[in-house]
Amino acid sequence: MKISSLLLAGCTIFACTGLKTTHSPYSYLARVETNSTTNGAYSSPAKSGTSSKPVKAGDYLAARFAQQHHDWEKASLYLDDLMNNGITELPVLRRAMILAMGSGNTDKALEFAKKIIAKEPDGKNGVAQVFLIMDAFDKDQPQKAAKLVRKIPKDEMSDFIKPLLEGWAMAGLGKLQISGLNDNSLQLYHAALIADYLKQPRQVKKILKRLGSLEGIGATELERIGDIYAHLGMSDKALEIYNIAEKEWKGDKKIEEKIRLIKQGKAQEIFQSVKSPKQGVALAFYDIAKILYQEYSDESARVFAAMSRHLYPELTESSFLLAYIATRHERYKEAIKYYKLVPSDDPYYNDAVINIADAYEKLGRDEDALTILQDLVRKKHDVNAQIKIGDIMRRQENFAQAVKAYTKAEAMLGNKIPEEYWHIHYLRGMAYERTDNWEAAEKDLLAALKYKPNHPYILNYLGYAWADRDMNLNRALNMVQKAVSLRPSDGYITDSLGWVLYRMGKYRAAVPELEAAVRLEPYDPIINDHLGDAYWQVGRKLEARFQWERAKNYSEDKKFIKQVSQKLEHGISDKPSIIGANIDDKKKIKLK
Repeated sequence: MKISSLLLAGCTIFACTGLKTTHSPYSYLARVETNSTTNGAYSSPAKSGTSSKPVKAGDYLAARFAQQHHDWEKASLYLDDLMNNGITELPVLRRAMILAMGSGNTDKALEFAKKIIAKEPDGKNGVAQVFLIMDAFDKDQPQKAAKLVRKIPKDEMSDFIKPLLEGWAMAGLGKLQISGLNDNSLQLYHAALIADYLKQPRQVKKILKRLGSLEGIGATELERIGDIYAHLGMSDKALEIYNIAEKEWKGDKKIEEKIRLIKQGKAQEIFQSVKSPKQGVALAFYDIAKILYQEYSDESARVFAAMSRHLYPELTESSFLLAYIATRHERYKEAIKYYKLVPSDDPYYNDAVINIADAYEKLGRDEDALTILQDLVRKKHDVNAQIKIGDIMRRQENFAQAVKAYTKAEAMLGNKIPEEYWHIHYLRGMAYERTDNWEAAEKDLLAALKYKPNHPYILNYLGYAWADRDMNLNRALNMVQKAVSLRPSDGYITDSLGWVLYRMGKYRAAVPELEAAVRLEPYDPIINDHLGDAYWQVGRKLEARFQWERAKNYSEDKKFIKQVSQKLEHGISDKPSIIGANIDDKKKIKLK
């Protein structure tokens, strides 16, 4: 069973608060008397000695709309307006509390949590209780945290999170209480952290042994186990585990660095003990948030990540996770805000800047993206930033400048591109091809293929390019057939196979492949054009004109439209057409 299922049992964090679409504040608003003089507003129930204030149902609906579009900050403001007009029902308070926490307004979330607990003193609302527990940890009040933990209502969420909070609260009181932390790898890992915090290495080793025996343990968990073994001075055991993890994550720089540190006798540099229960709980919240994010429970992930960041602002991973959630929902400005929280001396600062550049590009702010990348190259000599400059130039179809950018990245690597940067050959090869420098393009593409002989997009690009130039046709056919076997549902690669067969004069064999490509990508003008050419060559001229008409209608390229129009009027000769080579890296060639 997934950890997110254990935690939320199939519900979002909103549903866990009891706030469901069938039980909303709007149903309450709809019951109050309509005030015809308030321009369609609703009136809240008049309190004794006060006058009734108009309340717009639109505030609630606007909040729901904003939240559905992942604009939590705006949704929170709409609910503030609602409550300022007297609507303080528990469902409204619960939603307002969650939205406030998720948008980073912790003080407001805690204020709402206290009001909810006051309205429900019997402890029915577990989320509000968790927020108050977080506040107790934040204020270094382990006794209060332990007391509040005991009041968490029993449900699916508490079964998972309560032992974590209790373990860290008791650790703050100097007591090892981890008996409930044994159901899964996350709980066992935190049991080890708690035992380490309390300086009980024998218990840590015992927990690590149990953790390592779990079935289905992944590379992330293996790496964590190795980290703690290194911390305990058990370097041989740590190295054994890192080697296992490296097989799953071949080329992972973090694991390679840890192996290097162990071999240099610097194992103690790998792991830092948790410094306080507050930090431990922050790490627990982050771990939960990460799992929820991986399982697409983004609303709950956002809340846990926000709590983690509140308790431990220096935990860069929380800021990154909040940015990832924003990016997944195309909230690029919000993602930039979180990336900008990463300080310049942080090990992940360069990654944050590159991700900001990605967000700027998504927003159409290419010049801003280029400016910060160029600054990063100048100050930090970051080769990945230099490659990203080339990528932006290439996507702008400024291929000559892209070539220069990739070549500068090669120079930064010592004028020899290592295997881990093989994609420079691929990207520069595409850029060279688009500048009609085929000799240089072929050299780069062959170099990329040498590093990655089974990469479908390199096979496709090079094979298609050869066929379109009537070069190496048999090898081109074999390469594209292999690419199709690796990506059978990619319409552009399937089109390449059909086009190679067409260029070889195998028109009847080309037709079914091109028909399959059109089924996969029905609105691509180049693919429709190719199918039209093949139909013409096998005598299906009416169908050919139909496909050319489709190609013409789907394109905005004036030159292409003119060429297709000529075929519609005159047909084509027996010589294969070279119109519309679809080597377009924005569509067909995607670097995975």
